Amino acid sequence: MPSSLKMKVAFSQYEDVMERNLFLFRGCNAQFLNMLVVALREMYLMPGETVIQQRDMSRELIFVRTGGAEKLTHRPPLTVCS
Repeated sequence: MPSSLKMKVAFSQYEDVMERNLFLFRGCNAQFLNMLVVALREMYLMPGETVIQQRDMSRELIFVRTGGAEKLTHRPPLTVCS
């Protein structure tokens, strides 16, 4: 499929996601936005499923399209030295 057609399909598919998050992309050029939209991939998660854990490194940008996400903070146990 030609890249111009891929971009049109991707923009159509993810138009709602981009519109809700315009504040993130203010000032970005059109070429960057085209590359971003073509690279988006959908993930379907079940309730309670972990997306990322604290201290994990991620190279992903995650948008919640429907439903919600909850931030859970897990603190390591306190170690007391004597």
